[in-house]
Amino acid sequence: MNSIHHFIFLSLFLLSSSIFAQGINYQAVARKANGQLMVNESVKVQFFIHELNELGPIVYEETHSISTNPYGLFSLVIGKGISIHGNFSSIDWGSSNHYLEVVVNEVNMGTTQLETVPYSKVATEMHISHLTDVQVGAVEVDEVLKWNGTHWVPGKDQVDDNDASAFNELQTLELTGNTLALTPSGGSVNLPLPKWTENGTDISFSGGSVGVGTNSPGAHFAVSGSATSEPLVRFNQSFITSSILELSGPNSFSGKFLQLDRGSNTVASINSRGDGTFRTVIAESPLSSTSSPDKGKLYANSLPVAYGYISSTGSILKNYGISSVNRVGNGIYRITLDKNITGHPVIIANSASSYALDEVITANTVGLVADEIEIYITTGDGVAKNSHFFFIVFGEIQ
Repeated sequence: MNSIHHFIFLSLFLLSSSIFAQGINYQAVARKANGQLMVNESVKVQFFIHELNELGPIVYEETHSISTNPYGLFSLVIGKGISIHGNFSSIDWGSSNHYLEVVVNEVNMGTTQLETVPYSKVATEMHISHLTDVQVGAVEVDEVLKWNGTHWVPGKDQVDDNDASAFNELQTLELTGNTLALTPSGGSVNLPLPKWTENGTDISFSGGSVGVGTNSPGAHFAVSGSATSEPLVRFNQSFITSSILELSGPNSFSGKFLQLDRGSNTVASINSRGDGTFRTVIAESPLSSTSSPDKGKLYANSLPVAYGYISSTGSILKNYGISSVNRVGNGIYRITLDKNITGHPVIIANSASSYALDEVITANTVGLVADEIEIYITTGDGVAKNSHFFFIVFGEIQ
């Protein structure tokens, strides 16, 4: 089926409701989908008149079968076709707005509102003599009314448009670069140049800063938003063989690649030298342990799994990884960790007493796989003694 493009020339040119009740002149040019005129071809035209709005109830429907002329032009009168639904002469044009829907060869060409001028009941009774700014003398055939600066007066029509050509009525709107032109002889206008530049499949912008959620970026690229359960920025790639995010600078760059702020406080940063600053570091999966560590690598048995500052009575003054401390005897402190330790942990203990030179501190685990260690404090002569002490445990947690 041919696709139709149509152009209405004389859609609604009626001057009174009495003429309107008899029919509506309709004229259009039919083209195929490739733009070729449909010359001397049969077309089926359907009209639907809706009430209230474009999708309102259909008060009238009719169909026409007609042929185009050598210029692809066809003319007909709405109201004179084969009625499918309703009566054209019974339409109450003044009751509400009415809309005309046009279908050509089963292709819907759209719906247009019928303006209120043809509905005017006054037009059926109005004569040109009723108009106070019109001077009518001896009017001749083919004359039109022209404004002389004071009144409308009869005069010859200086435009000869009786050339029977459909092509010189059509114009094309074209956009070339940033120039929008109406051809032929329609003039042109230069549109503002876009800030983004296309280069093949790439786009670029070098004229300033880009802000998302802010009118004042304050950086080359800035994202600002309110409280939400979603992240402000997400990088998501299901399959990738390179970096998801790269930050680079010149060889002389000495600033920060990444800075994380909480309010006005910086809580973490990664510097261009490769070092970083973090408030807390948590390893969610266990690191491997080794008895022959490589320089520059971090192992689980090189991390403290627990440490604390314990008073002579067994009270915990400072701690990490400790569940409880009990003084089970004179100079004997049993410390329960919050996780089991495996293997052979390294335990370092040191006296916090002002008489540390007179104290000897030793430490042992309780069992091979356990969560307890014991600290023993004696004087230099081997006498058990209660005292403040520090300790730290290195090893692999279970």
